[in-house]
Amino acid sequence: MWINSPGNDDLSSSEDFDRAAALRQILIEDYPKAKEAILKLEVYLGKRSERAVYELRDSFDHIATALHPDSDNATARRHLNEVRTHLRRAMVEPLEYLAEALLLEIEALQDRRWLLKLLCLPFPDRHSLDAEMRPIADAIVNGRRTKGGEESFGHMEQALNMATALRDKLQAQARPDKWHDRMFAIRLVCITLPLGALLGLALKVAYDHFFR
Repeated sequence: MWINSPGNDDLSSSEDFDRAAALRQILIEDYPKAKEAILKLEVYLGKRSERAVYELRDSFDHIATALHPDSDNATARRHLNEVRTHLRRAMVEPLEYLAEALLLEIEALQDRRWLLKLLCLPFPDRHSLDAEMRPIADAIVNGRRTKGGEESFGHMEQALNMATALRDKLQAQARPDKWHDRMFAIRLVCITLPLGALLGLALKVAYDHFFR
């Protein structure tokens, strides 16, 4: 495995290995992903993931034990492996929260579809939208099933990317400026038709009065 000597992937092995190099690999490969996920949650939703913070705290506990002079090689291996597990969870939790928040946004847009239909604006029906949302939900479920494993981050990242793309597409179809343009057109029609009818009636009355 990643923290073991070549040809030895047993976490209980007492074989000597470079603990500092193993930790450096973790900090280079895993920590940036966890940090990016946490920052995305803070920037997009203005929230902090308490669970992700706990996972980071626990990862430091394992680092301290792994690097302690009294820890033997097998103990260091196990704790460094736990560090990576906690960092994976720290990167997955915010992505899961964001993906679920986007699904709620999509549901809110779906609840306003009657108004969009009334304004003759394009918007997918419930069946079509459910079909587009299903792969997102499946990716979230797969991410939960593999939480702590290498595959979990990929599933949650996929779910977030798909949810973002779908939300952006639906928002583009239901932009306020489109609503305003369509409402202006409807108001114009509502004003023009009665005025046209009144003008037609006035012309008929004038014709009858002067030419008959």
